[in-house]
Amino acid sequence: MKVSIVVPIYNVEEYLGKCIESIMAQTYDDYEVILVDDGSKDSSGSIADQYCQKDKRIQAYHKDNGGLSSARNYGISKACGEYICFIDSDDWIEPAYLETLVTLIESNDADIAICGYLRNDGTHTIDNSDDHALTIQTGTEAMGELYDKFYVDYVVAWNKMYRKHIFQKVSYHEGMINEDEAIIASIYYEAKKVVRTDEKLYNYRVNNQDSIMTKKYSLKRLDILKALEIRMDFYHEKNLIQYYEKDSFKYMYKILLNIVEVKKMDEKHNDIVRELKTKYWKKYRESMSFDWSIKRKIAMLFFGICPKAYLLRYKKK
Repeated sequence: MKVSIVVPIYNVEEYLGKCIESIMAQTYDDYEVILVDDGSKDSSGSIADQYCQKDKRIQAYHKDNGGLSSARNYGISKACGEYICFIDSDDWIEPAYLETLVTLIESNDADIAICGYLRNDGTHTIDNSDDHALTIQTGTEAMGELYDKFYVDYVVAWNKMYRKHIFQKVSYHEGMINEDEAIIASIYYEAKKVVRTDEKLYNYRVNNQDSIMTKKYSLKRLDILKALEIRMDFYHEKNLIQYYEKDSFKYMYKILLNIVEVKKMDEKHNDIVRELKTKYWKKYRESMSFDWSIKRKIAMLFFGICPKAYLLRYKKK
């Protein structure tokens, strides 16, 4: 068995068939599909069982709801392949997805292969880039892309293939959203080589109204701060100072955006706002020792005093 495809499932009866059919249509056939029904309340679980009857390479598991990270970790524990990839159950892949990523890993002796993707909003697709370059990097170099124009390509779990050994030391943090942000640096640290093609082989659906990231603001969005704290702790432990400082900047502006959003909620959460401000000013004091320009340090002082000003700048950008 060469490739294990882990598909976490939760209340996606409208989309699941297209996802699984796209896997069955692959030009590469040495794979297993691990469908992890994470406590779905609709017919997703029975749909998964039906596909098990159609193709012996497909296995369905049913568990209590634990969230996306829990489902991924469960799928990894069941995987028998040399390589692992994750496909979100409301997305679908192009026929050459597996073949291309396997070839990229093996021909470049890489630990991770990444492909481009198309965003689908239900009416049309959006191309996320305009070239077809092949990029080969060390794992540490790949971390730098988390702060560049191909940020999404590098941070998400779903447009990649990994050698399974990476997940012997790394697992997803359960009970939070933004799980990809929390774990991705650790994943790249375990990779000696990462190869990326801009060939668009993954189709990402953006109009699934059940997604927590498409709903109106909730306090669950504060999980991004937890994710960045985990990642900053990792950078600090590994003495990756340049990335620690980059994440500190991202952490600060995420705090600003969340302060504004929490203040706009109908229910007052003054205690949360105070906690966020405490986190901000603690990080600001630490940033005085960072290799940041004086202009940036002054700007972050101003935005800390007036978070709404940062929101206006953010929207303008």
